Amino acid sequence: MRIGLVLIFVFLMVVRVDAQENACSPATGKPLLIGAVFPPETLLNREAAAPYRGMVAMVDAVNACGGVAGRPVEVVYIPASNVADAQSAVAVLQDQVSLIVGSGLTVISEVLADEAGADTFLYWEVSEALDNPHAYALSPHPNNFQLGMLAAAFVEAEIPALLADGEPLRVGLINEDRLRAEHIADGVSDGLDQPPSMREMYATRETNGYRLALRAREETMNVIVLAAFETGADRLWYDMREADANLAAWVQVGGDQFRENVCDRIGNTDSLISVSAIGAVNEHYRTETLGELYELYRANYEEQTGREPGERADLAASGMLILLRGVLPAVEGDYTSENIQQAAQAASDVRGLMGESWSPAADTYFNQAAVAIIQQRQNGEFCTISPEFAVTCALPLQSFPTWRDRVKMSSC
Repeated sequence: MRIGLVLIFVFLMVVRVDAQENACSPATGKPLLIGAVFPPETLLNREAAAPYRGMVAMVDAVNACGGVAGRPVEVVYIPASNVADAQSAVAVLQDQVSLIVGSGLTVISEVLADEAGADTFLYWEVSEALDNPHAYALSPHPNNFQLGMLAAAFVEAEIPALLADGEPLRVGLINEDRLRAEHIADGVSDGLDQPPSMREMYATRETNGYRLALRAREETMNVIVLAAFETGADRLWYDMREADANLAAWVQVGGDQFRENVCDRIGNTDSLISVSAIGAVNEHYRTETLGELYELYRANYEEQTGREPGERADLAASGMLILLRGVLPAVEGDYTSENIQQAAQAASDVRGLMGESWSPAADTYFNQAAVAIIQQRQNGEFCTISPEFAVTCALPLQSFPTWRDRVKMSSC
């Protein structure tokens, strides 16, 4: 009897291993063509092609796991680096495909979104913020206004724990003088329970940087939120230090370049908070959510590039996953732009690498299930503090040290 049970156990284990090894079967049907417009990799900028490489790695993974309703996806890629390139790509692709994905650059995104329509193609943006989505230009990622709203929700929910008992939240909101920053700042302002105590536009350090720092100190701001800063945040940082404007939190929204290169320009930045569509996500979440598909994606990317996928590649791959597993399988009839659009409006419940899913609003076409990754710099490195499934930080949310305490800390 015991021998029989052992044999049954061994048999079940073999069946289980065999099932796991064969969980994915390659797609073998008629190829489904989609267009792709991304910037090319250059000798001076290897990261330029990261979104394209991430997209391709995910397409290959899905093709290895059944494709779209048994059909392999075939990508018709045209590189573009500027408006003219993007317009030329559209002229070529719209006669071949009903769906184009992109983009890796805002200028490409804008052209493709403008050209998309029922009589041309549906555009699916996988890496840039799509500030004006419409029925035929969609993205699963937060646009700039949504990013501001998500940042405001985090500030309202989490920052009060860093304040003294009974101390009200006093938010100073500062944005750069450009449209993207204004969209983010509008989202932050609308998302706060109370209007920000201060909302200002940052021009240059010489014109108003130190004045803003003095106002933050004199009006006892306890949170500073910066919208889309990429080059001026370091100067404002020093102004706040010189003015001794002590804070509970310093929150950077949408300044990805600043977050990635912060140690190149600013001194001690521990406890700085970054809010972005990209960031480190707990690997356990991805493995548990996607299983073999995630491992295939990573292996494909490393085979293409010789390195692991970074955040920009993950972002594009995530958007592509939602399209291939959530939208296209729901298409009824031929893969026309109109049928794909109808499927996109009805699709939901597919989880991406960033934890987002897909739930478009009928009136604005914003993805209501978009997610922002919120990171904090702890012990010299950025880690993810929120949302819960993505957490990579060893410590809970840390308060912003005073400027005097900061001088005593080692960093960078």
